[in-house]
Amino acid sequence: MYYKHLKGVLTNADCQSIIARGETQGFEAARVNQGNGTQALMTRVRNNERVLFDDPALALALQAKLQAMGDFPYGFGGLRFHKTGTLFRIYKYTPGQYFKPHKDGSVEEAGCRSEITVLFYLNETDGGETILMPQGKGSRRRSFASRPSRATCSCSSTASGMRD
Repeated sequence: MYYKHLKGVLTNADCQSIIARGETQGFEAARVNQGNGTQALMTRVRNNERVLFDDPALALALQAKLQAMGDFPYGFGGLRFHKTGTLFRIYKYTPGQYFKPHKDGSVEEAGCRSEITVLFYLNETDGGETILMPQGKGSRRRSFASRPSRATCSCSSTASGMRD
């Protein structure tokens, strides 16, 4: 498992702009991917809200911010960073909401398959950490807890950069 936490990736203005976009578009109950492009509402697995949108310009802007970080992970575990995907998900949680343990899926885009999850934290919170679990039955690797803090992000290979 690979994990990297980066501080100061976004400005507070960046965070507010992305949050405003989500609020303008409108949040809805988050669904769970079922494969083959299908999703289902499964509140026993997740009961948070989300907004989905495709934005190539935002992808390029976030990629530039990530690449400006001196310790950005360009390669690990045989994977190489190629580009930032254009499909975005803004998740919204209120106290008591959750997304139970799961493995993020991959997205195919322009000849690449996503292999890295990058979570951008847009606000401060008193909870809501993301726990990255070791892979494989009986894995001896330890889990990592990522505590949300505005303008930071975490990169993980346990889920879904892009592989070409």
